[in-house]
Amino acid sequence: MTLKQKSIAITYSVLLVLILGLEFYNINFSLISWIRFLTMFSLSIIVVMSKKNEYFKNISIVFILIVAGDFFLVLSNAIQGLNQNIAFLGFIPFTGAYLLLDTIYLKSYNFNKRDAIVAIPFIVLCILVSYTLNPYVEGLFLKGVSFILLLALLVVSWSSALFLFRDIFTKNRSIMIAISGILMLACDLGVGFDLFYPEFYQIRNVVPINLVWLFYIPGWVLLAIASIEC
Repeated sequence: MTLKQKSIAITYSVLLVLILGLEFYNINFSLISWIRFLTMFSLSIIVVMSKKNEYFKNISIVFILIVAGDFFLVLSNAIQGLNQNIAFLGFIPFTGAYLLLDTIYLKSYNFNKRDAIVAIPFIVLCILVSYTLNPYVEGLFLKGVSFILLLALLVVSWSSALFLFRDIFTKNRSIMIAISGILMLACDLGVGFDLFYPEFYQIRNVVPINLVWLFYIPGWVLLAIASIEC
């Protein structure tokens, strides 16, 4: 990694520890929400302002959409006077971000039998998650957006794993992309179960740290590092 990439990794590791620490000690909810949002906002600014690998020339749009999603899902709950019901609007930019990421990852891609085998666990996971959460998601619009988001996310995770077998990037860059995709999947499945599955609170009571943010920040930091050149 370049000095800039190493600096990004160290800086956002520190911010992750700060966020998890503040949450562990139940420090001011609004403060934590602002730090979360500004962490992802600053990461997006870095990506937008940096020279990108040619393969990731459109990645800036993905990060901008992620910030828009975070405004609704993360920051809106901390702004007094703002309708709390708008949080679910964050699903829309996240869906757009994952769909765009799908087109980036599958650019110049030729499907083969090996990739079909790799897809099997993701297909099984999609079926299981849909079967489990669908009864708790209310409204046709929310059901539709949630399902499209899940499909787009699973394609992102699957296609990111395929970089391990495609001779496009160096081994280290391919590994970073693959890990970022798995972390994104773990994070957003956590969000889905936290929002809709009534028994999920038991996990939150047992696990002392916020698993969603433990996966979320590293996942996007890895993608940011992999997409920029210097």
